[in-house]
Amino acid sequence: MKYRLMLLLLGAAVSNAALASSRAPVEELEVATEKAKPANQAANQQAGELYYQMQVLQEEVRQLRGMIEEMSYEMKQLKQRQMDDYMDLDRRISGSAQSSGNPQSVGQNAGVPAGNASALLPVSSDAEKNHYSNAYQLLRDKHWDKAVAAFNEHIQQYPNGQYTSNAHYWLGEVYLSKAELEKSRDSFAMVVNNFPTSRKAPDAAYKLATVYHQLGDAAKARELLEKVAAGNSKAAQLAKQYLQDSL
Repeated sequence: MKYRLMLLLLGAAVSNAALASSRAPVEELEVATEKAKPANQAANQQAGELYYQMQVLQEEVRQLRGMIEEMSYEMKQLKQRQMDDYMDLDRRISGSAQSSGNPQSVGQNAGVPAGNASALLPVSSDAEKNHYSNAYQLLRDKHWDKAVAAFNEHIQQYPNGQYTSNAHYWLGEVYLSKAELEKSRDSFAMVVNNFPTSRKAPDAAYKLATVYHQLGDAAKARELLEKVAAGNSKAAQLAKQYLQDSL
């Protein structure tokens, strides 16, 4: 009897030991799983953040592509305007040269009755006339930088001379063809504001309006164009067409 009891106790001990040993790996696995949860959550959160950042970057790339396409289109327009301005300048130079071989063909008091023109025009000296002719020849020969320097020199030497308004006007044309819009604006404005009776005043006003438009001031451009369009100069038709096509 005592022997059987000992066997039973020994069997129970062995069973408990076996049970305990079998539970140990399970408990270790549960502990490891619990420890791994924060790491998994962090990894999932990081993956979510990376996906969000990727979506944001893709959207920024799409926006940049749109901006590049828009800038490319604007550059093409700007190049076309520059080419148009250059061709227009070339036509004006050729037209002025064909109309007459001397600077009087681009004199500054068109629209004034012939009998009064001599009273309004300042008397020019041969030196002034030659100086302007030399500057204008540089323009005809398309030596733009030299022409700019010569016209500026003429303006400094003869600020109230017979051809000063013309010098300002041609400076505006050259600057416009070179896309130096602020300088072009200032030159045309000098003709409009300081030489309102000049033959070049209507053309300068029209050109000034187009420069304002390119600079983004559509209201000022429209105001000037409407004033020019109300006149009877050649520039009036150009102003009307510009208002119809571009504003």
